[in-house]
Amino acid sequence: MSKVRNPNFNDSTKSGHEKTPPKTPSTPKTPKSPNIIPKVPKRIFEDFIIKQKLGQGAFGEKAQVDNERKILQQAQQHKLKFMVHLHSAFQTEEMVYLAMDYCPGGDLGELLEVISALDENEARLWFAEMILAVNSLHQLNCIHRDLKPENFFIDSRGHIKLGDFGLSAAAKPTAPPTVGVVDELQKDRERLNKENIHSRFQKFKSVKPVKQRRRIAGNPIVISPGGGLKGGLQAYSVVGSPEFMSPEVLAQRDGDAILDLRKTDGYSFEVDWWSLGCVFYTCILGAPPFSGETPEEVFKSIINWEQLLPQVLGQYADQLSKECNSLLSGFLTDPSKRLGKDLTKLKTLKFFEGLNWDQLDQLKSEYVPIGYTSDN
Repeated sequence: MSKVRNPNFNDSTKSGHEKTPPKTPSTPKTPKSPNIIPKVPKRIFEDFIIKQKLGQGAFGEKAQVDNERKILQQAQQHKLKFMVHLHSAFQTEEMVYLAMDYCPGGDLGELLEVISALDENEARLWFAEMILAVNSLHQLNCIHRDLKPENFFIDSRGHIKLGDFGLSAAAKPTAPPTVGVVDELQKDRERLNKENIHSRFQKFKSVKPVKQRRRIAGNPIVISPGGGLKGGLQAYSVVGSPEFMSPEVLAQRDGDAILDLRKTDGYSFEVDWWSLGCVFYTCILGAPPFSGETPEEVFKSIINWEQLLPQVLGQYADQLSKECNSLLSGFLTDPSKRLGKDLTKLKTLKFFEGLNWDQLDQLKSEYVPIGYTSDN
């Protein structure tokens, strides 16, 4: 269960949380559009028992919370397999609470901090599930904008769930430009019992820590219809984690004046496929393809990707299969050539040869949390 501060709390029903008698069930109506937000069961704080603190993130602004809630509800409504679902949402005078899927395996970033990297056979199933998760989000006309290992969670059966939609840009493609403010945000998560993460899974490898990801958000979210994918959904703000940002997000025209995206053509869904390519790279090789001591150094590396990436992939050529190299190169490339736009093409890549995409959630995962089975 996630909670956030509620600075704009406005409760018009301060009646001591009185319970109303249950209504006679009726046949639910079929939504006319995937953008219609379904209602979730109404709960109050007293309906829950707080058992254990799993972790802690930064407190979000109301615009971010509303964004997250809407996407989580749509994932639940459409039964999207590889996205975190929302089961209940409620508020007190100080907090807004979101009760979501429990993923006992934690996030992929935590696992990578311990095992360093996945081999290609281990990664194949999870990569396919991540692709379907991102594609599902795009079908809801949303750009995630902060894809990284820490935002992919491992459920009780060892399968992937995409979450953390606070920085996502969501709008109907026919809607007028929408602006929502995102305050400066630090991803300083409290990692509880990190030294014991190997006891969370039935399978683990040697410990080799990697750097914690950084996350930034500062400019307003600006979404408007334009020349992008899915009816022209465009975004113009710089948000996300530096190592996983795409060149389009960092696009600029005036020398080194990075982050001035209002002078550019914006970006669309293709930025998520770049970020996913960076996630895949990190999973296989143990660190992101672009790094630096400061965000500015990382940005410069990403902007110069055309010169740097062939060198980076070249030095690991003996550690990657041709199929994996082709997969990474296909995501980390120019937007016009980038994998992701055509899901059918993705499914036919040799890296995924022999994988049954229609039954991914029925396949056995390489990493299943202790106390659970791949069938449970």
